[in-house]
Amino acid sequence: MTEPVYSSVDEFDDTTRSLLEDHLSEDETILLGIGCTKRQRWTPGYWGVPLRKLILTNQRIIDFKNSRFSTQFMAFSLEEMNAPVCEFLLRGNYLTVQGNDIERRYRVKGDTGREFAFAVRDQLKQQRQPSESFWRDTLGFGRK
Repeated sequence: MTEPVYSSVDEFDDTTRSLLEDHLSEDETILLGIGCTKRQRWTPGYWGVPLRKLILTNQRIIDFKNSRFSTQFMAFSLEEMNAPVCEFLLRGNYLTVQGNDIERRYRVKGDTGREFAFAVRDQLKQQRQPSESFWRDTLGFGRK
């Protein structure tokens, strides 16, 4: 059984969807979400229900955990992120998210970590690519 990959807010369960909608800004859209855990050790039967969700939006990465007892919501701005690293080791697959004073390691299942890492890299490229006005105004290219 493969871990679900979420591409919109509508694909989450009702509880998660309502909590996410409360935390998202109006111009923020979900690009990709995956299930993961912060556990480093394999737990039998764990992958039936992922403990956390990593969600990539057009503005940030959200670490979201919703349990019966508490809800944890941490957001990391894409402006302060480096490209994530996905490792495939004998004892499990891990996704490491790094940035300014941030280093989080998540255990992921299958290729979902790699897919998430590529999606974050693509989003970082889009945000860090200089606009056409930068080239025209600052460097003088494109003037007639």
